[in-house]
Amino acid sequence: QFFSIFAFATCGAFEGSVTFRVTCAGLENGSVSAAFAYPFRLNQAVFQPSLTHLCNHTWPRDVHLVGDFSSAARFFVGVAVAAFLYSLGALGGYLGYLHLYRCAGSRLPLAVS
Repeated sequence: QFFSIFAFATCGAFEGSVTFRVTCAGLENGSVSAAFAYPFRLNQAVFQPSLTHLCNHTWPRDVHLVGDFSSAARFFVGVAVAAFLYSLGALGGYLGYLHLYRCAGSRLPLAVS
């Protein structure tokens, strides 16, 4: 259960950003940043303020980060959900059949496992 809680905490609510400073020769320096979050589709994160007009140069379209890591992040969260549900089911089964564990002696837990 600790693994599933750790997986939810580290991946499900994670947010990050990339910021860098742009230096233009003879012009005012500026900084741009791109924010991203779960499920980490970086190719959809656009730099703000827009890089279309920068250093007296016009870019044809918005600049994005590179990469799509959503499948790995979703798999990690899926494993966490499965581990959490399994641990809840095992705990419920153990508590639901606790009377069998107490009455059967020491052989039933060995046979079940």
